[in-house]
Amino acid sequence: MLISLLGYMGIGLIWGWWIGSLSGKITRPLFDGIAAGAATLMFALWAFYLSGMWAPVLFFCAGGLTLYLHLAWRRELIDRFSLPDSEWERRQYHVR
Repeated sequence: MLISLLGYMGIGLIWGWWIGSLSGKITRPLFDGIAAGAATLMFALWAFYLSGMWAPVLFFCAGGLTLYLHLAWRRELIDRFSLPDSEWERRQYHVR
């Protein structure tokens, strides 16, 4: 039982990272959001059917945490390595 719960948590980690990686590639936000949400819900219901209540709880917790970490990491990379937009930022970073 414990190994299956850890497996669902691991799948949640991978799922959250994958969903976070889609953030820059979305072309139809409503359709893509509904499709990702429906796939997530179907997987959680499947986990509930196979292992009971704790499997989807761990899946959602791990997936949500990983999604948050992935989006925060991408935001940090964009902030760190993007080109400055304003004149003040150009002078601050000595960009001509």
